[in-house]
Amino acid sequence: MGKSSQVRLDWSLVRRLIFGSPLSTEQIEHQRLPKILALPIFASDALSSTAYATQAILLNLLIAGPHALHLTLPVSLAVVVLLWIVVTSYSQTVHAYPQGGGTYIVSRDNLGVNFGLLAAAAILTGYVLTVTVSITAGVQQITSFFTELAPYQTWLALGATWFLTLANLRGAKESGMLFALPTYFFIFCMLGMIATGVFGSLFGYAPRPYPPVEQTVVHTGATGISFVLILRAFASGCAAMTGVEAVADGVQAFRPPESKNAAQTLFSMGAILGTIFLGISYLAQTNNVVYRGTGSEGDTSAESVISMVARSVFHDNDLLRAVVLFATAMVLVLAANTAYADFPRLSSILARHGYMPRQLANLGDRLVFSNGIILLSVFASVLILAFGASVDRFIPMYAVGVFLAFTLSQSGMVKRWITTKQKGWWWKALMNGMGATATAIVLLVLVITRGPEGAWIVLAVLPVLMWVFQQIYRHYQKVRSRLTLIGYEPQPLPPHTVLVLVPDVHRGVVPALEYAREISKDHRAVHIEINPADTQRLKERWEQWGGDMPLVIIESPYRSLIGPLVEYVRQVRQDHPRHLITVVLPEFVVTKWWERALHNNSAFLIKLALGNIRDVVITNVRYYLD
Repeated sequence: MGKSSQVRLDWSLVRRLIFGSPLSTEQIEHQRLPKILALPIFASDALSSTAYATQAILLNLLIAGPHALHLTLPVSLAVVVLLWIVVTSYSQTVHAYPQGGGTYIVSRDNLGVNFGLLAAAAILTGYVLTVTVSITAGVQQITSFFTELAPYQTWLALGATWFLTLANLRGAKESGMLFALPTYFFIFCMLGMIATGVFGSLFGYAPRPYPPVEQTVVHTGATGISFVLILRAFASGCAAMTGVEAVADGVQAFRPPESKNAAQTLFSMGAILGTIFLGISYLAQTNNVVYRGTGSEGDTSAESVISMVARSVFHDNDLLRAVVLFATAMVLVLAANTAYADFPRLSSILARHGYMPRQLANLGDRLVFSNGIILLSVFASVLILAFGASVDRFIPMYAVGVFLAFTLSQSGMVKRWITTKQKGWWWKALMNGMGATATAIVLLVLVITRGPEGAWIVLAVLPVLMWVFQQIYRHYQKVRSRLTLIGYEPQPLPPHTVLVLVPDVHRGVVPALEYAREISKDHRAVHIEINPADTQRLKERWEQWGGDMPLVIIESPYRSLIGPLVEYVRQVRQDHPRHLITVVLPEFVVTKWWERALHNNSAFLIKLALGNIRDVVITNVRYYLD
């Protein structure tokens, strides 16, 4: 067995162990998700946002002082009202666009290509930040209990990111099975904690509130509650709505009837999300929970709101608090799976439309868009490293992209109903119009109040992404115009000159010499003289084995192989401008993969150096040692 075959076999075994056996294209229907698995995949992002949405409200209300924290529940109620407007809006989207694509497709079809690209840039950015926010919030739950792990937050977050990468490379159905149990366990824990906190007093188990906040919170420097502050808290609390669009983007992942199943999953998600979010906000307000945020007063690992609520509800019972925090951490880490399901799928749609590299449209062995999964992980890892795995620093960036996408999607649906005038169009347009207006207001508040805290980064990235999309599209259009067969007239093949690179004369070179003689009468051997002491021996062997083929010896005073060869090939091109030049690279193949490292592997560098010279063909002729 040759070296290449051995390496391919070894790598195939490794891939099968890590990713599982390849799936045929015919099995793609069997990878569709039932609702019971679709909920943890597509709703885990939205459900897990309850872990940081309430604490975002608390963090912003605290600016006005402890007396403002009584607004936590009213602000949360306003967020839930907006949540149901958005859920209802997206339920109409999944029926109107059963092919999926969500925000990008809706915006492109109804508002134009540029708005579609803006929506795509916003939602792709949102998916990257979904990974970073979910995973860093999950790590915060862990370090809230195991405080000694706080210095390792960044590395824990990176490890979780690549664990999810591996899980998703195994396939959508397998990842759904992997994530179903933690998501449902989280729902059970949250509803159990809320029920205990709300109704426990009926059975003599009332929560133990924290001391009044006036006694535990230092002066914040704020002068009072303002309407702008309430809007800021509301906009921050709208982080609870992130992930709602995921179902609309992934309709084609559902089993038939796709739209009906997607809509039912969407409403189920909205009901569970609203209940958990309001329950946590109620318990936080009534039990005097205060959240100062990460990075304040030198603290890089502030205890999460979920942890503090669990302390109060379960009377500081470490076991029950650990169960709640473990469930929350698991669902937060796995919530990033929403992005792993939809970022690659949206990237594939953009790739098919010519706005992203075509490799992103290719299905991998396990019928998932492997390239998109890996690209998402790379982007998320860079952000985690850049911002030190701080959830509070990610949320402003996250919310801007998400609410821009919400606004564009719902505005597009308003135009669709007005244009098509389908049955009940005025009611549908009104509902989407309310959603577009509300999310636009939230977006404006976020930009004004949270811009200096990092939201500006997303606003700066979006036009850059749109420019990249357009450049990729122009490139593919240019390639298409140059490759079209319309008006093409075949031309006769030009004369052919063959150059055989000869490092030495041995059995591995002879097949390349025979190959060169077969394809052209204009052939010559080329030797780059790296060590002059070996040249005489090479000439002697050449007289015996070279036959009638001329041998050209090129001196290389600086012992470079690539430079003199490239210069010689360019000279041949100049001397024969109408010739097609083939450079033949002899290569012997060793029997074991590790033996490759014991030999000079210069063929790749030669191909790289000669690849851009016009009318030059590079080919390998292999000799197998076994």
